[in-house]
Amino acid sequence: MAGAAALVRGLRPDLGQDAIYELMRRTADDLGAPGFDTSTGWGRLNAYRAVSEAVAGLHLALVAEHPTVATGGQTVVRLEFSGPSGAASGIGARTTLLASLGAVEPIAVTADDQGRATARFDAGPRTGVAHITATLGSVTATLPITITSDPLPSVYLPLVRQ
Repeated sequence: MAGAAALVRGLRPDLGQDAIYELMRRTADDLGAPGFDTSTGWGRLNAYRAVSEAVAGLHLALVAEHPTVATGGQTVVRLEFSGPSGAASGIGARTTLLASLGAVEPIAVTADDQGRATARFDAGPRTGVAHITATLGSVTATLPITITSDPLPSVYLPLVRQ
């Protein structure tokens, strides 16, 4: 039970001890007579359901250091978890990343003690809008990144003689 409580606390440090206890009690598998009983208490701990419900209260934001990159270029992608109150959350959460029109490295990141993580996006050879998708349980966020053939177009000014 302590391990499951630690997982929930890492994901949602905004929850107090009583709230975590209630979450774990509410998500337990009821055994025997419905509700609390003297032989099985509230039931069997269901860590998966407890963590899933804790994750459901998280907000995940994705931001690119450069939202436009050239083909073959790179940008840093930042993930940030917050709880319902806006406080940093998701501490220790391992989030998977997928990318279109390129590759993201690493494909799984772990949130630090501020609920943040970073990855690198390497654009492929095609132009268009790439999408980076971060997933943690039922929480997802998608970030568009524009891939151009030249992010800084050159300016041609003809020489005029007077």
